[in-house]
Amino acid sequence: MIARILSILFRQYRWRTLAIISVLLLTGILSGLGVVALFPLVASLGSEVNSNPDGIVGLFHKAFSYFQIELSVLALILFIAFIFLIKAILTVYTDYLSMRIRVETEVNRKQKLFDTLLNSSLNNLYQSKFGEVANAIIRETGMIGQLVDYATRLLTGVIHLLVFIAVVLLVSWQLTLMTAALAFGIYFLARKIFKRAEKLGRSITSINGSVQEIVNYTLSGYRVVKSFVSESVSKTKMRENMSRYRRDTVELTVTESVLRSISEPLILFFVVMAYIFFEFEFGELVTFVVALSRMYGSVQTIQNTHYKIAQHVASLDVYEKIEADLIANQERPDGQLIFSGLKNEIALHNVSYSYSTDEDTFSLGPIDLRIPKGNMIALVGASGSGKSTCVDLIEGFIYPNSGSVNIDGTNLADYEARSFRRRIGYVSQDIFLINDTVTNNILFYRQGVDFNSVEKAAKYAHAHEFISALPEGYESLMGEQGTNLSGGQKQRIALARALLGDPDILILDEATSALDNEAEREVQNAIDSLSGSMTIIVIAHRLSTVRNADHIYVLDDGKVVEDGNFDALLAAKGRLYEMHNVAGTES
Repeated sequence: MIARILSILFRQYRWRTLAIISVLLLTGILSGLGVVALFPLVASLGSEVNSNPDGIVGLFHKAFSYFQIELSVLALILFIAFIFLIKAILTVYTDYLSMRIRVETEVNRKQKLFDTLLNSSLNNLYQSKFGEVANAIIRETGMIGQLVDYATRLLTGVIHLLVFIAVVLLVSWQLTLMTAALAFGIYFLARKIFKRAEKLGRSITSINGSVQEIVNYTLSGYRVVKSFVSESVSKTKMRENMSRYRRDTVELTVTESVLRSISEPLILFFVVMAYIFFEFEFGELVTFVVALSRMYGSVQTIQNTHYKIAQHVASLDVYEKIEADLIANQERPDGQLIFSGLKNEIALHNVSYSYSTDEDTFSLGPIDLRIPKGNMIALVGASGSGKSTCVDLIEGFIYPNSGSVNIDGTNLADYEARSFRRRIGYVSQDIFLINDTVTNNILFYRQGVDFNSVEKAAKYAHAHEFISALPEGYESLMGEQGTNLSGGQKQRIALARALLGDPDILILDEATSALDNEAEREVQNAIDSLSGSMTIIVIAHRLSTVRNADHIYVLDDGKVVEDGNFDALLAAKGRLYEMHNVAGTES
């Protein structure tokens, strides 16, 4: 566990990690030297400077004489003060290096996982738990950063422990053996507690992921939750997770307190035994007690940091699992051709696609579709018939198991994906708006676009009139998810966003299915006015939106069951005719 963290540090930050270890060794040696210097200082205060010239006092006497300095109380105090000044400077430098590595570890992993997420295939994201992915990026990366801090503290504790073992060894080898036995005895007695801490840490990590997911779907589906009077279910799920979180967190705190508290009385007992059974000079006893106190602090640091590492290592497991899953499901490499605009048609030739999950299995095709330039093509069918899958294939978000998607006779896989998608405008049923101005919602982070282009797109979407009537016009704030606008207005904002930049292809994915009749007419009028000026692909199950389509493909259970224009399909009295009769008033 600890070796795993250190290997990550050496692999990613080798020289800085070596610098930290070097500085920690130096500060440890200085700490030990400062404690050893107490022996001659106490001896000097007790007029015992020459009582043991061959011992520790003798070593200091020779060292000071080498620099032609008289061994005195003042000289020893200045020496100790100098040592601790240098130690303080080195400690600050160590903290700086450690924090640099910690922050860079957290930031780099956040950015890396986010970049990997954006390059992941759409199908894989559909099957992922968004809450877990969000939790890994937002929270678990912070916990991994803390692991770096804990690893540095652990190294500090180990180095200082070794130094102070050397100090008590210099005082008495018998005491050294007894001290080492006690320190390692306490450590190994605590190993079961470490394992329990690791288990509790994994449990808390899992709970945090569940809580993030509950909050996400409650906020994104708030209207549904309220409409179905499901508040009690959401509250129960949250309450259950909070109960587990409370229980596990309290247990973690109590076990940590036990570890922190049990060592002190054991150390005190050891000091009493040492005083009873061994004879020391007063200076030796003071040096030993101070060194033992420092050793106790080092052992406590090792215990606590080991405990924290056991608690937080689950975050590293979660991160690496999600990262591996996203990496294994990346979008395929781009082609080399740059898409400059649709010239003839989009065609799906004998395309088949299927996927299977624990909850669902779906198979599309084989199907053939033709979408000539400038035409309005409709894909009609019930939910789950394969309409959106066809669009995902056309946009290159998923790839056919067999057959090909061709753009002007060239396989879509041969194009650079971003150059193709830049020429597509997309409007979905689920309108995605940001809490910003109308202008920024239409721009949606696109750079180098002037206001005239924004206004032009709004006019094409039949949105300019109502936008101009807002209190601040195009600079009016939309509110969270456009709460200040009606459904039809939000949809026309989304349409204006899709039209910005004059796309070659406009995809309308159930764009009016959630609107009332009046709002639907407003959006439909905007769509009809665009017919002929660009290639439009309409996905719909409400037939009122596809009456004016040049060609309609009717899908059922992943197959094209009929195609033609609206009137011809009605006259054929096939699947569209059945849908028309069921729709009733939509006719």
